[in-house]
Amino acid sequence: MKSPAPRKLKKLVILAVILIFLISISAWTALSPQVLSVQNDSQIAGSLFQFAKAEQLVNFTDGEGSYTFLFGADYNDSAAPGVPTIVEVFASLVKESIGSGFLRGIGLQMVHSTVLIDGVGESGFVSRTTTSDSILVERLSQLEINQTSGTHMISIHMIVSTVDVNYIGYLSGTEQVVNLNGTFSIS
Repeated sequence: MKSPAPRKLKKLVILAVILIFLISISAWTALSPQVLSVQNDSQIAGSLFQFAKAEQLVNFTDGEGSYTFLFGADYNDSAAPGVPTIVEVFASLVKESIGSGFLRGIGLQMVHSTVLIDGVGESGFVSRTTTSDSILVERLSQLEINQTSGTHMISIHMIVSTVDVNYIGYLSGTEQVVNLNGTFSIS
């Protein structure tokens, strides 16, 4: 006759594995990025985009569908040498075509950002990404500008990735480079 202890232990191990699996799936789903909703023209006109000094439409396609995002950048028109400034980059979903029933929505992740002044990369700035009213905002602060007086080119290069937010979990989608260009003056 077999002892009931090994049978009980086997059931406890199986239960523990199932519990760990369920907790992992729940955490993966709970930590999903925020889903961005499609913004219409009036919503965009009344948002941060009204301050954009540079804009670009970018199309993404991945295994879950295709999406169009509007990217914009805002920065000071003029700066003083040696005085830190702030550049804000924002993105909004303006069109989506979802091809999967498992997809709850699409998110966006700023993977890496670079700011160039007259083609020279700036360093030492602090990056912070937030989402507000279905607009992703990356704030690049403590940007030190030390150029001479006059008009200068500013370029913001970003590597961005779509994030397919499923009903269970999420997956990174397509990465793409986005460039926003403009001018500002130093007095």
